[in-house]
Amino acid sequence: MIFKYAYAQKDTNSKCIFRVYVSTDCGNTWYLRYGKLAKYLASVSSFRNHPFIPAGQWEWSEVQCNVANYIGSDNLRFKFELTAQGNDNYLYIDNINIGGHPLSINKIETNEDFVSVFPNPSKTGEFDLKYVLANDELVEYRIYNVLGEIVYHSSESEKSGNISKHFNLNLEKGNYVLSIVSKTISVNKKIVILE
Repeated sequence: MIFKYAYAQKDTNSKCIFRVYVSTDCGNTWYLRYGKLAKYLASVSSFRNHPFIPAGQWEWSEVQCNVANYIGSDNLRFKFELTAQGNDNYLYIDNINIGGHPLSINKIETNEDFVSVFPNPSKTGEFDLKYVLANDELVEYRIYNVLGEIVYHSSESEKSGNISKHFNLNLEKGNYVLSIVSKTISVNKKIVILE
């Protein structure tokens, strides 16, 4: 799916979150496919404390959101959601194009604010992972070393909502990739172990 949007923050206090979901059961279950916070969402570089109305194509941003695995489902639905706090600007959405060729690998488009690993770098191999899961589902956690070898693996049934995991691993000094994979999310985060 490709679509365009236009949005301007009113000020640094803008706290809206924009999400795109897909459902294959007429909206009974929703899978998060895209998400952005206000500070990453702005399609214009300046704050607009008056009602924002896009003046031309230069104030629009284009998004490619992978929904290839869902195309052809009989009960396919899409939901665009803007969660705002207080008096924020409008979000405009236009030129929604669904179908065509796959746009990327099957992963959720995300930014640093939806998945965080800290402390990173870690001095001891101890760190926390936090992210948001849209549905109850089985999630696989894997850590790969620079040779692509799996040095840690676990699978856990997680409930929807804010997920917080603590890792205390005996890893050698170096760079690693933490992979989080489920039916609706696939995210890789680089982690660094210092000692």
